[in-house]
Formats: sequence, C-alpha cells, structure tokens
Amino acid sequence: MAKLRSMFLVLAFVVAMSIEGTQAACDDNLSDLIKECQQYVMPPKDPKIPPSDSCCRVVQKADFPCLCSKVTKIIEGIVCMEKAVYVAEKCGRQVPHGFKCGSYTVPAK
Repeated sequence: MAKLRSMFLVLAFVVAMSIEGTQAACDDNLSDLIKECQQYVMPPKDPKIPPSDSCCRVVQKADFPCLCSKVTKIIEGIVCMEKAVYVAEKCGRQVPHGFKCGSYTVPAK
C-alpha cells in the first residue's frame, strides 16, 4: 500500500515537469522520483520546501508528457499540485500558465 501511494505521489508531482523524452525515460525515472522528491510535494500547500539537489537532478531528466498522461483524480488528492509546480520551477523547469495535467491547471503567476 505504501509503495502504491508513493507511486501516485510521484506521478502527480511530475505534472510540473516539461521535457521531451520517451516512454522508457518515463518508466526509468519513476522510482528515482519517488525516492528523491515525494517529501517536497505532499500536502499541505504550505510551507513549501526547496527541493534537494538530488531531487532536482531527477526532475531535470523526467519525461513530463509521459508522466502527466498518468495523472488521475486519485493522484491529485494525494499530492499538492501547487507544490509540484513550485518544485519543478525551483529545479529550473518552467511550467507555462494555463498548462493542464489531470484536472489541475497551472495558474498565472
């Protein structure tokens, strides 16, 4: 159950990441995202904690389109999407205003 919950956390987290990639990259980075980043995207929305360097390294490599396609309402209920965007941006990944993943839409800054 904990492993399944962690998987959901990571899938929602990566909605905030955008890079080109392949399905293999999506699958390969999932376990690293769980290990390195889940603590930074858990509710509540505040406080926001800057991600570690190791989390950012994983974020930089993540295949956003692939992982974003897996985001469901269940994932959105477990992960703070606002924090996911915050982490991505702190790691140097810009998330455009209006971008939608699952039912979450990135607001204007």
